[in-house]
Amino acid sequence: MHGTLLSLKPRQYVNDAKTGKHLVGYDNLRRSVYQPVIRNKVYSLFQMFEFPSPSLVAGRRATTTVPPQMLVMMNSDLVARCSRGMAGQVLGDSTRAEPDHIRTAYETVFGRLPDAGELKRSGRFLDAFVQTLPADLGPAQRQREVWQAFCQALMVSNEFVYLD
Repeated sequence: MHGTLLSLKPRQYVNDAKTGKHLVGYDNLRRSVYQPVIRNKVYSLFQMFEFPSPSLVAGRRATTTVPPQMLVMMNSDLVARCSRGMAGQVLGDSTRAEPDHIRTAYETVFGRLPDAGELKRSGRFLDAFVQTLPADLGPAQRQREVWQAFCQALMVSNEFVYLD
C-alpha cells in the first residue's frame, strides 16, 4: 500500500523510542516488516492478508484479493486513525480553499494531483457527506468528520491499495 498509510508520525520501528526496550506486542504504529512474529498469536491483520505460517518455511506468499480484505481496510481502526491524522494535515492551513485541500489529499495518498473530473467528484462527495452528519455538530467537528471520511475513502481506493 505504498507505505503511505503509516507516513504519519509518531512511528516506531524495532524499539520503543522512550525506553529503548524491544516491543513485543502489536499495539504500536510500526510497519509490518518491523512487527514481531509471535508464533502462537499472529497479528489478526496479518492473518487477513494471508501472512504465511511462522512455523513453516514459505518461499513465496500467496497473492489474493478477496472482499474480506477490503472490508478490513474499510472498517479498520488503523485506517480510521490514519485518515483522522491525514485530515488534520490536509486541513492544517485554514486559509486554503477546498480544491487546494483536495489536491493536497490526492498528492499525499497517490503522489499525484487529481484531474478535473476527480476534483469535481471529490467536491460532490464532500458536499453529499456533510448532508449525512447530525445537525447538532459544530462547524469545526463537521469539517473534521467530512475530511476524515474523504481521506479514508482515498485510502481504501484500488489505486492506493494495489500497485500496477
